[in-house]
Amino acid sequence: MFDAIKRYEAEVDSEHNGFQLCLGTVAEGLKNPRTEVLPIVRYLAGKKKIHQIHMRNIQGALHDFEEVYPDEGVMDFLEIMRILRDAGFSGAFCPDHMPKHKDDPGELQAFAFGYGYIRALIQAVNAEVVG
Repeated sequence: MFDAIKRYEAEVDSEHNGFQLCLGTVAEGLKNPRTEVLPIVRYLAGKKKIHQIHMRNIQGALHDFEEVYPDEGVMDFLEIMRILRDAGFSGAFCPDHMPKHKDDPGELQAFAFGYGYIRALIQAVNAEVVG
């Protein structure tokens, strides 16, 4: 998958050619998402090719996965956030495909949790370099 991403990114040499990078979608195509997603994020962030990032996590891997809350999955979102911070990422973050539960029929609680989790990650990685 990484080679395909590199080929697409190299197709047009423009700051406008980039990705709405869904970490969940990328992870679903990897045998070991925990380790394989990091170099992809590092590569794209380093080239300023991520315009928006969906913070969706999964349990499992290629051909056998389920979507989970961002703090329950196999990917290390704290490390991903460090990579984005160090690359000077200035795009948008959003939760994506938050799990549903019967007590949250409008999915507002799930998305509030997702946004709060993203905000906490941003604060945590920024505190590492400020404090």
